[in-house]
Amino acid sequence: MISDSSIFDTKFRLNSWSVYDHTEKFQSGKDTSFEFHRNSTVTGNLGCNDFSGKAIFRGNHVFFRDTRSTSHRTCAAQNMRDEKTILGTLRQSLNYGYVGGSKGISMSEDIDREDLKTGLQFVPAAEK
Repeated sequence: MISDSSIFDTKFRLNSWSVYDHTEKFQSGKDTSFEFHRNSTVTGNLGCNDFSGKAIFRGNHVFFRDTRSTSHRTCAAQNMRDEKTILGTLRQSLNYGYVGGSKGISMSEDIDREDLKTGLQFVPAAEK
């Protein structure tokens, strides 16, 4: 059961990411897209290349599995660095607590050590 099903009706972009105790705007975030589907998949663009994976929503948790690039383009250096970071984060951090809905989603890695948590913040794709 998902806490807000409007997540499935909204195209998001990655706005910022948090590492430990600070949050930074994602420099190539305007080029990203994330679409969460009711069949437990997530698809979109990581800033340069398309991707797909599994995003399984259970209550206030989302579990990422099998995230991979589905295209192999070369883009601006910053986009390529950011894409590598996003993909690495989704592959390593498989369980996030989340809050939000169609107006935005904030995800935080579900681990006990606050000093090691990472997080992702999404806004609707139409929002700048």
